[in-house]
This record gives sequence, structure tokens and C-alpha cells, in this order.
Amino acid sequence: TTPAQRVLSFRCTHNSKTETVGWFVVALGAMRTLWAGVVVVFLAVALVLAEQDTGNEGASAAAQPAAPAATAGSAGDVASGGAKGKGHRGNTNKRKKRRSFSDMARDADPEEMAMLKRLRKVAGDAEVAALALDLGSQQQPRDGQGGVDGDTVSASWSSLLENTKTMLVIAIVAINIYVVCLFTTATPQAGDGSDQGGDDSNGQPPRVLFVTAHPDDESMFFGPSIQRVIADGHDVYLLCLSNGNFAGEGKVREKEVLRAAATLGIPAANCQVLDRPELQDGPDNHWPTKLVAELTWAKIQAERISKVVTFDANGVSGHPNHVAVYQGVRDAVRGMEDVKAYALESVSVLRKYIGFLDAPASGVSRRVCFASVQQALRAQRAMYAHRSQMVWFRWLYIVFSRYMYINTLVELV
Repeated sequence: TTPAQRVLSFRCTHNSKTETVGWFVVALGAMRTLWAGVVVVFLAVALVLAEQDTGNEGASAAAQPAAPAATAGSAGDVASGGAKGKGHRGNTNKRKKRRSFSDMARDADPEEMAMLKRLRKVAGDAEVAALALDLGSQQQPRDGQGGVDGDTVSASWSSLLENTKTMLVIAIVAINIYVVCLFTTATPQAGDGSDQGGDDSNGQPPRVLFVTAHPDDESMFFGPSIQRVIADGHDVYLLCLSNGNFAGEGKVREKEVLRAAATLGIPAANCQVLDRPELQDGPDNHWPTKLVAELTWAKIQAERISKVVTFDANGVSGHPNHVAVYQGVRDAVRGMEDVKAYALESVSVLRKYIGFLDAPASGVSRRVCFASVQQALRAQRAMYAHRSQMVWFRWLYIVFSRYMYINTLVELV
């Protein structure tokens, strides 16, 4: 069978119900692309609408001065018609002028009113009305003191929005090209030369121990790292400090973690799942740091481990059991000059759930593991092996979590 056929025929059992989930695997890439596309379209539409609204406001502001100008333009005709006292049109325009003069007189301050009264004694009503119209057209900008011309505002906003859209398109194209190159062609980098493959002093491949708290941690968080070190020629071991018996499914989850580990490339002989009373799964269960350190140290000695990978001080998800594992491993490797220890870096919630779009931010890390397309699909299949845990939010995690595609490691100190 082809890989596609195997994916499409994969089945997941949860709560005694069998569901075909191959279609979900095939649709993951499209869903991620759709999610990113929706964000881009939303931003573009918002910018276009904002630009249109600004343009309409600018056009209205530009059209407003035309009314006083037209009225002022007709003032000459009205003035001459009013002075001669001839023609029906002249009388109509004269009435318009008088109304404008009344409006002006009503809005004028005391100094302007005094000036208009003195002028009215010397000149006729037509000249005073013309002056009132002229003053009225000059008063409009004064009512909006500190204002900016409508054409200037419209041009400024249009230029700003156009530049913003251009920069947004350039950024999106650059990010997509960068991500495509990372996930399709390039072999990820994971640190300096001292972290790469090669034989140890005994002529054997270096041995890397992944220390986790619960079954499914290896698939949810460490998938890219595990596959990377296997590709580099390392022998990988897994130490899971509990069997995840929080819901009474410990025995079931012990089998699931072995299947998931085999999917990632870890032989069953290299996996150890513990079930100790002091290390029971649960956010309210306090794990003794000293016991975690002793168990980790014993595993390192028994398997001649040269590198250890575990959680960092924040435990990726903040789970207290994860944090206890970090503290115990840190104490276990302290003083071991021939053992290097690394911690999986915790990131913000925003970065955690943008999937492979976190690649640019993660690319600056000194030790970063990017999963190829095949490796990302393999990590997803490893998650499906944990059938008892595949509740609805696990599906969302598989789609959006960057830990399914990217791991950044920091040296544990």
C-alpha cells in the first residue's frame, strides 16, 4: 500500500466509537492555509473599507467650500441687481443675501456686529450682504480651528493605507517563501557541531534520552526533536515517569505510548514507562524532585546516555508534573561533565498556536528542529496512537500547535 492509502485507512477508536481520521490528516495542510488566508483577507478588506470611508469623507470635505463660492459668485449679480433695483432675479438673490446677512448677524461676535452696523449706515444693504457672505465663507475654517483641509487628510490616509497594504503583501510573500523553503528543501539545523551525529568514545552512536512526564508528551511536544536526532544517527531512549493514570487508563496508555514511540522511530526496548505511587499523573500531585533526579541519574548510568532532553522551567504547558521533571533532570545532570542536557523552550500562547507560521521567530534560535512534511505527518500519526486521549481539543492542538512542527532547545543549566 502507498503512504496515502495507509493514511486514509488509519482508524482511531475513542469511547468505543470507530472514526476514520485519514481525511483529517490529508486536510491539515489545507486547513492551516485557509486559516492564514482568512486572516490575510480580513486585513485586506479592513484596509480597503477604511480607505473608501476616508475617500468619501475627503470628497465631502472638498465639496463643501463650493457652496459658499457659488453663493459668493452670484453676489456680484445680486449686488448689481440690488443696486439698480431691476429684475425678478435680482430681487430673489437680494432676498438670499439678506438671509445670509441675518445668519451672519446672528453668528457674529459683538465687534463684527458693530462693524456691520457702521458699514450699513455708509453703504447699501446689497454691499453689506455681499460683505456678510464673504465673511461667512471666511468664518467656516474658523469654526474648526486647528482643522486640516479635507483633500490633505484624504491624500495622507490614502498614501498611508497604500503603503501599509504594500508592506503587508511583501511580508506575507516573504514569510511564505521562507516557510516553504524550510519545510520542503532544507535540512533543519539543530545547534553547533558538538550536537550533531557521530560516534562516541566507544565507537557507538551517541545516545539521547528524552525524559517526559506522561504518555503522549513525546508526540505532543518532542516529535520534531526525536525525529531529528534519529535522522542524525543517534540512538534514542524514552523515560516516561508516569503511566498517565489520571482517568484510570494507565495500562491502556502504557501500550499507546509504545505504539507512538515506534511510529516516531524509538524501539520498544528503548522505552521505559514508570508507575510509582509518588509519581502519579495529576496537576495536584506534587512530584518529589529528589526522586525524579535519582531515577533520571540511574537511567543515564544504565544506558550510558550522552545527551538528555526534557522540559524547561515552564514545562511548555505549565503542568506541575512537567516542571517537576525539569527540576529533577536539572539536579540529575548537575556535575556530569560528559552529559549534555537540553530543555524544550516554552513560548507565548500566541506563538504556540500559530503552527509553522512561527518558523521566522524560531529560526533565530541556536538550536532549532524543523519537521519536514513527512516528519510532521509522522508526528500526527504518533498522536493518533494515543487513542484514549483524542478528545476534541487534541484535534485542534494537532492542527495549530507549533510543537508539532518546530522545537527550539536551550541548554539546561
